Amino acid sequence: MADIACEACVANPAPLTCDVIYSDMAVEEDKGEAAGRGPWCLVAALAVATVVWVVLFIFRVQAHQPDVDDYLYAFTARGLLHSANPISAVLHTGQTSPLVPAMAALGVGVGGLYGAVAVELPLLLLLVAGSFVLARVWVSPTVAMVIALAAGLNVETLRYEMLLNFAIASSAATIWCFAAYLRSDHLRNWRWAFTFGIAVAALALSRSVAPVYVAPLLLVVAGDYILDVRRNGDFWRNPALLATASLLVLAGPWWLVSGHVALHYLLNAGYNPSSGYLVVPHGFVLTPAAVKLRIIFELTDLGWFESFVLGAAALAAVVVAVLRRRRLNRRSLWMLLLWSVLATLLLSTSSNLGTAFGLPVVVVVIVLCGSVLGQLHTPVLRWAVVPLAVVVVVGVAFQFTSSIGKWWPGPAYRFQVINAGGTIHTDVGLITAEVADAIRGHRTVLARNDAIVNVNGLTWQLGTSSSLLIPPQNQTSTAAAIRDLSRASALIAGTTQASYYGSLNQSAVQKAAFDDGYRPYQVWTVGKYNSIIVWRRGLGRSVVRLLPPETSVLQPSSGTVVKGKHYLVAQASDVIGVTSVKFEISGGTPRHELVITAGPFPYGWLGGWDTTALPNGVYTIHSVAENFEGQSTRSAPVVVRVDNGRSHVQPGSIQSGR
Repeated sequence: MADIACEACVANPAPLTCDVIYSDMAVEEDKGEAAGRGPWCLVAALAVATVVWVVLFIFRVQAHQPDVDDYLYAFTARGLLHSANPISAVLHTGQTSPLVPAMAALGVGVGGLYGAVAVELPLLLLLVAGSFVLARVWVSPTVAMVIALAAGLNVETLRYEMLLNFAIASSAATIWCFAAYLRSDHLRNWRWAFTFGIAVAALALSRSVAPVYVAPLLLVVAGDYILDVRRNGDFWRNPALLATASLLVLAGPWWLVSGHVALHYLLNAGYNPSSGYLVVPHGFVLTPAAVKLRIIFELTDLGWFESFVLGAAALAAVVVAVLRRRRLNRRSLWMLLLWSVLATLLLSTSSNLGTAFGLPVVVVVIVLCGSVLGQLHTPVLRWAVVPLAVVVVVGVAFQFTSSIGKWWPGPAYRFQVINAGGTIHTDVGLITAEVADAIRGHRTVLARNDAIVNVNGLTWQLGTSSSLLIPPQNQTSTAAAIRDLSRASALIAGTTQASYYGSLNQSAVQKAAFDDGYRPYQVWTVGKYNSIIVWRRGLGRSVVRLLPPETSVLQPSSGTVVKGKHYLVAQASDVIGVTSVKFEISGGTPRHELVITAGPFPYGWLGGWDTTALPNGVYTIHSVAENFEGQSTRSAPVVVRVDNGRSHVQPGSIQSGR
């Protein structure tokens, strides 16, 4: 066999090498075997993905922590299910793209909220199958199976396939767009051209930000199509017309009816700083800093460990592409690369980091890198599958934890609850239902809005009877909430670490409510840093028994020697909010007593103490906190020594505080 190959090289001095001939012979010999293994490898990938998803889903249901997006899209799905005219309802979903809610409608009717979330399983299987079909353009079935599992079971996809979210749908549709086009022979094959049209339509209907994916996709496809026309002619191809017609028929009606609303939402929530996720000062600005921040955000969602693995794979793919450029099957790989770059740049112009906006890019990059490295027929490649499998397994394992670390992030739904001040045991579903019952029938001002109690969850529980007054998310939110108290009879407030109303001062709103005759009606203490209070107007007094506030002196600490001007810092917390904190100080010889009023600042309550006019000696400091109900608490004493280097001071120079 070697003699025959070498004779061929001598007889035909073309740019082919002996390695190329050997590789081509191996490919021909393996075609039959690969054809037989292909379906089994695909089935194996789908089976593994299904088992992993089902186990994680059971764990997720038992966690009782529905997400903000779960509530929103399940509510939309329920509206589609019970609509008298489902087609009209789908066309009028407005800013909410209809693909996922429409698919979830049946599930929400059977299993409620989590029945709707179950739609993520078929979407995941579509993502895995599409990744397998796309990778098979370049690599063997076994390698394609590994690539498909890496695309479907990396940390970021695992996190979002446990939510009722658009990220998996848009990623699966993107993958199928490339897979169908590359198998359509430049839109000559009827079946694959039709599949391509359906995939692009699904992508266009997957989420409001879909134009960011569709525009570069159509650009690279058009470029490849034109290059093929220049080589082979035949510009008008009937399968291409079928693909175009499929796209227009399936996606056109929704964009005609609701497209203006979706674009308005995209331009305001996606390209406006008021969305609260500021990347650039305003939308449609592309800077190196914005691109860097976008990439960092997406890699953080993936987890830094898997991000480094993906980065190493990308670097290795570049090296392989350069060193083996003559032996590498590079067919259309440039399309995946160019699309990834263009989509990332478009996303970087947005001032809204969003929810897994970059997941389709991450998945395409995984397939791209795997399809390059998977062409290396070496023992090193086969052994590389082992650490890759370990990375995937560890990533899956962390979805059973409450990790909020950047290296191995845990499930997204739990991540948000913990950030808001809850715990792994916080029953978000139960709390949301109880809060909804407490305000049912009352026009209610919502002054707190986080992952534990939010407008989406309350709307899901209250249905169309919801009468919530939502303050704007800007610098006027506090004043707006206080004005709305006169039009309402209930208020939802409390404390939270991660309220979506970042500019709203809940203490000011609660004080205004107390002065307006509101009193606490029901209280939930979720964690050390999260409480929920439903206030009602006209109760006369609080229905619930409220505990006094807690307070302690943080600075100075006992045993400290102080002199000159010194800052006093206290910690104070209360279920309904602390209204005031003061420091009571006594000591010295002769004995002096003074009271210093503290003011709130980001890390507690701050007061200024000028010791220069006080006699030296031992002083005792207490912090005293008071809440809206007039309940007060005095902290444990902190004993310090004042030493300004004098033996006495003039009696007339003593300060009484401020």
